[in-house]
Amino acid sequence: MKGELTNDLLEILGEADLLLLVENFAGCRLSVPSAFVNRAGTDTLGDRSTVRRSALAIALGEEATRKLSACFGGATLRVPLAREFRARHYRKQGMSNAKIAVRLGMTETGVDALFQRLRAARRASVANDNGRKPSSPPPKAPRR
Repeated sequence: MKGELTNDLLEILGEADLLLLVENFAGCRLSVPSAFVNRAGTDTLGDRSTVRRSALAIALGEEATRKLSACFGGATLRVPLAREFRARHYRKQGMSNAKIAVRLGMTETGVDALFQRLRAARRASVANDNGRKPSSPPPKAPRR
């Protein structure tokens, strides 16, 4: 399902570190170190296969790299674009759709459509929470 990896990474890293990850590596395959070596050169995971400071550690910092190594160590991670996550974040920062489009590498019309999809999904979720089908109109008042 679309967005599952983004949600998993959000749970592991938190919003700030996920944003750093996708802003630096979105759309790329990333080798996650199976062990993390801190600045002092100490292997912090106790694994035999230690690694030097990676691009991941430089971009995200030691704590976020340690978290990723614990969950995905030794694997190749396809970093999601996380456009919806990033668009919501940028909107909270007060950016216009034009600026968001530049940041996401898409058109302004594409950003408009993305926000329309998010609004429709939110309405459907609210409708489901109220026990209605998302596409069904509100119940009509009975005739007299």
